[in-house]
Amino acid sequence: MNIPSSLSDKIIKNLINKDVCLTFKGVHGGCIGQSYCAEAEGLRFFVKTITQSMPSDFFRKEANGLQLLKNQGLKNVPEVWLVDDDVLVLEWVEPGRKTSATMRQAGIALAELHLRPQPFFGLDEDNYIGSLPQPNGRYDSWAECYFHSKLWPAAQEAHRRGHLVATLLADLEILYKKLPELLPDEKPSLLHGDLWGGNVMAAADGRPYFIDPAVYFGHREVDIAMTMLFGGFDSTFYQSYYETYPLLPDFRQRIPLYKLYPLLVHAALFGISYQADCVDCIRMYV
Repeated sequence: MNIPSSLSDKIIKNLINKDVCLTFKGVHGGCIGQSYCAEAEGLRFFVKTITQSMPSDFFRKEANGLQLLKNQGLKNVPEVWLVDDDVLVLEWVEPGRKTSATMRQAGIALAELHLRPQPFFGLDEDNYIGSLPQPNGRYDSWAECYFHSKLWPAAQEAHRRGHLVATLLADLEILYKKLPELLPDEKPSLLHGDLWGGNVMAAADGRPYFIDPAVYFGHREVDIAMTMLFGGFDSTFYQSYYETYPLLPDFRQRIPLYKLYPLLVHAALFGISYQADCVDCIRMYV
């Protein structure tokens, strides 16, 4: 395997600090680069690299998100060991099989994270959702935050790339005027922000680990709605979440509204095939 010696030297110097032979094995993980299990003398690390052109702060923003989740009490987030422009080194989590017990623990952990109230909507720094820039900023209103820092920038980028028609932007502006009455009044929570099934993994001992976040302070329903995209989570996840922190009775009326953001992100990143899904979500409210 052709691993740059500079990468190996960087890990040895910063994390092992003695002359060893570091071996790399390619593993699944990430869509903008190659991931590896790096090992030496019984120590193992998860190493993410970039193989396409990305901003120099990309891995730093991911590391900041993981650290914020951990600082706010989310259980089982990989430790960040090293971050640089071209590499992110995390704690190695031996993968296992997702079970109902795994997802029950994940539901409780997420609910406990959401129970901690936050001071504002948004975040003090921008970051990324997948490889797409995610604007943040501070907002007093959830409706303003969700539209101006999430829906509108993603839709504009999808349109700029030729993946979204202009009439959809006009519909989105109509939706904006309705958001204050559509969105509930609840204190902001720290969100994982990109909580589809691939971003909750099971360790060998069955514990859930939360990875690849796109964090900000928002309404907790966003995280739950995201889990329902692309197949959904095990029913024990939702049961344990609801038991820990019940959702509002009319939550399901807003699921399409919250699915709209990741669908716009997918339209921007992956093409016009997601446009019809975006239209369906908007037309539920416009």
